[in-house]
Amino acid sequence: MKKSVYGINRILFWALSGICCVLLGTALCGEAGTGTVSASSAAVTSDSIKEKEGQIAEKRKEKENLKEGLSDLKDIKKNLEAQKEDLKKYVEALDSSLKEIEERIADLKHQIKVKEEEIVRTDQKQRYSFNEDATLIRANQGHSISVDVELETAEPPEILWHGTGEKYVSSIEKTGLLPKSRLYVHISGDMETAYKVGQRHGKAVIFRVLAGKMTKDGYTFYRSKNGVWLTKEVPVSYLEREK
Repeated sequence: MKKSVYGINRILFWALSGICCVLLGTALCGEAGTGTVSASSAAVTSDSIKEKEGQIAEKRKEKENLKEGLSDLKDIKKNLEAQKEDLKKYVEALDSSLKEIEERIADLKHQIKVKEEEIVRTDQKQRYSFNEDATLIRANQGHSISVDVELETAEPPEILWHGTGEKYVSSIEKTGLLPKSRLYVHISGDMETAYKVGQRHGKAVIFRVLAGKMTKDGYTFYRSKNGVWLTKEVPVSYLEREK
């Protein structure tokens, strides 16, 4: 009987011991699992914090860059405003100079006009005249290039006169009167004027020009505004030397 009780107690002891071991093992395993999860969660949280801190640092750096950029823009604006004022002063000075130049040009135009009027009015030979609206001055004759001086054909008197210097007589008696560097031969309407012209070249010599005969033979004559007779040439056959 005692042996049976002893055996049963022993079985119960070992059974209780096994149950305790199982319960203890489960508890330990549960704690170990919880520790592993907690460590993993802590690692994830630490990485997130570092990432956030990095993002914050980048934002702060970006903010500083923007502040520097804003400061630079303010400096540029300040410089532009200063340049604007300088340009404004420069434009005002330029406008003033242009106004002075325009006034000077107007004054010079007036002086030129007065001088032109004096030349036309006082020239003894009346070699100059104005156009119809008096805006341009021109020579009435004596041009060396083709110029339209609005010459009109005119019928000359029977005799015209040409004064020259003695040194040119030989050439004239061989070739007649030629315009040379001019467009026309210049002929005087009276002997007195021809004599004055000849005196400019030394000892004066006078030629009679048979203008009436030339006209009948088809030669054209023009008369300038100051009374000088003009024609393209006078052949020797229409010349007579005045004694």
